[in-house]
Amino acid sequence: MTTRHAPVLFNHLSAEVDDKKQAPQAVALHFPAHCSNVRAMRKKKTGNWFRRRSRLSQAGIVLALLLMGLILIGGRMFATWHVQPAVSSPDALEQSPWFPLPPGEATLRLATWNVWGLPALTPHRAKRIQALAETVARSGADIACFQEVFLEADRRTLCDILARAGLAHWRYFSSAPGGSGLLTVSRYPIDEAAFMRFSRGGDPFAFEEGDWWAGKGAGLISVTLPGLGPIRVINSHLHARYSGDRYRELRQQQMAELLGLAETAGANDTPVLIAGDLNYRKDDPFWTGQIESCGLIELSRRWSPIDYVLAVGSTDFVFEHTEGEKLDGHLPDGETRFSDHVGILAVTTIRVRPQ
Repeated sequence: MTTRHAPVLFNHLSAEVDDKKQAPQAVALHFPAHCSNVRAMRKKKTGNWFRRRSRLSQAGIVLALLLMGLILIGGRMFATWHVQPAVSSPDALEQSPWFPLPPGEATLRLATWNVWGLPALTPHRAKRIQALAETVARSGADIACFQEVFLEADRRTLCDILARAGLAHWRYFSSAPGGSGLLTVSRYPIDEAAFMRFSRGGDPFAFEEGDWWAGKGAGLISVTLPGLGPIRVINSHLHARYSGDRYRELRQQQMAELLGLAETAGANDTPVLIAGDLNYRKDDPFWTGQIESCGLIELSRRWSPIDYVLAVGSTDFVFEHTEGEKLDGHLPDGETRFSDHVGILAVTTIRVRPQ
């Protein structure tokens, strides 16, 4: 536990046979030299054709493999460009024996926003990202979790603007081939970071969806809140809902893995919060069941149908939801929204529960 502090081309000569059903070989005897030469030539040409085709097939396979390799390598480079180090596996999270917690409390302003940053597919992306970042900066957030931030230029915009507002620490969670899209920015120094890619990610051949190519998962950071001690914040983006919700079972598995990570992160004495685009509607029976059985505390009210800020219930801590707001807006044209999602700012006071 922490201390406090993915056809054979059959070419043949045809010969007309007479009414006596003379064998083809007999007809061929009338022009043996011609027939033999043509057959030999055809046989040689057919053999050459097969050899050429075989070589072309082999070359095509090699080229296809090289192309796939370049896509994957390029995706990996695309995902890791300008990524900060020290992002590890959840198995490496710091652990320590349990001991009684000293009294303490702190107020945290936690924001989440899916920025709709799909490369080449979303309109006015650069202008929207800038306006969105300025909105989060004005909100006074201490930690901001962003989803769908796939481009390095957009990450730079978000981080630069938020740094001027005092949020100078960040982690982008790399995940091949597309990069996860998860960016977490913090006012407080990041003590540790870890990324868990979901074991299942959708259909790699559904290019129009892109979920598999994003390498979705959950990114975790630990920070120390003055007056309280270490907390852990998990930023995640579950598989999207599509027509007929055919990925429902897959998304349920992703949710189970996310909650497993939260349980590991919060064992004994560390408060854990989850923020992100979880793609569950609040009236979904599975979702309401998870809220009840896992002791999740919703801090985001009903500002968004599928985006959440949650606290993981604990016997050691009390989460008091004090206030919050919906983050939204339009570009100067009055029509283009900052994103196809609204942002959420949740303000909560975390207190050590009396022992």
